[in-house]
Amino acid sequence: MKALYVVSHAVPSGPINQALNILMGMKLNNSVSDCLVTINSNNRKDNWINRFYEKGIRVIQLDIKSRFCLFKAARLLRRIIISEKIDIVHCSGFRVSIICMLASKGHCSVVSTIRSEPDAVSELFPVVFRTLIRKIWIYTIERIPIRVACSKAMQRSYSQDYNINMECVQNGVDTDYFIPLTGENKSALRKKIGIKDVRTFLVLGLLLPRKNNALIIDAFKSIDNSVGQLLIVGGGAEEALLKKKAQNNPNIVFIGQTNNPLEYIQASDILISASLSEGLPNTVLEGLSCGLIPILSDIEPHRELVEESKISHLFIRNSVESLTTLLKETSKWDCVEQSRCARELALSRYGVRALAYHYEKIYEKHLR
Repeated sequence: MKALYVVSHAVPSGPINQALNILMGMKLNNSVSDCLVTINSNNRKDNWINRFYEKGIRVIQLDIKSRFCLFKAARLLRRIIISEKIDIVHCSGFRVSIICMLASKGHCSVVSTIRSEPDAVSELFPVVFRTLIRKIWIYTIERIPIRVACSKAMQRSYSQDYNINMECVQNGVDTDYFIPLTGENKSALRKKIGIKDVRTFLVLGLLLPRKNNALIIDAFKSIDNSVGQLLIVGGGAEEALLKKKAQNNPNIVFIGQTNNPLEYIQASDILISASLSEGLPNTVLEGLSCGLIPILSDIEPHRELVEESKISHLFIRNSVESLTTLLKETSKWDCVEQSRCARELALSRYGVRALAYHYEKIYEKHLR
């Protein structure tokens, strides 16, 4: 079976991370001949193309300069589909799904992984366009031949709210790359990146309203400083506002955007997410794989991640008081044991081999 995994670009993001995980898993399983195709040029210094090369994954770059050349991109992609006799085109994302459907007609099947709800997709565009983008996204999804949700919660949401049915394959994580550090190794890493060697709480990812990071700062400011330090790693629209809210608190440290989030994950002990909505968050999966204990808002995707585990620490959505209570309780936790449970959860449920296997079964079913 021959397949292409198509993305817009290789700029660091959840979708490109999952593309790498899927392709790595398929290479390990050795049952699908797969290759990455990027639509846009990848001239940014922080792109992840080299990560694919390092894993021995074949890459084709169409090198389209403009975001709006949909038909040119579809034409070039169609040539590859025909010349290489491709059976499956797998994609994820708004624009790339449209391109793949245009390119594949009459030549192969299209699988699209749905990682965001319509409101989360539209929030990436200027306010004046959001209603239109939301409608176009729903219209596009309805016409994708094979739809796959990245979580059970996402699958239910589209079914209940939009009457769009999907299969489900949960996101995965590279457990060989995201590995825990303990003891002296963790202390040495903290010294290297310039943070205190104390219990460390981590917020990781885009600083957007939907992530609700202001609530985390409010809760952290209300507890005793002896509990530990809070690292906020990432950038986004709310960065200035959050810095102002956290000013004069020496235990809240803003790192900004980084090309190497792994160091900050490995240097931390506990991961916090107060998100109001998610797909199946990569940051939490990466934290689990590095042995971080998760403290999560009580939304469906978060519950799904830690269901039936010993590390289900959920607080009431949008409640400072509920999160504050959990933060205070961390001083009584057996963090060594809970860290071990977090790592075991990632290994048993979310490895890349299992991720790829589930997609391979979907490919086979629809080709039959």
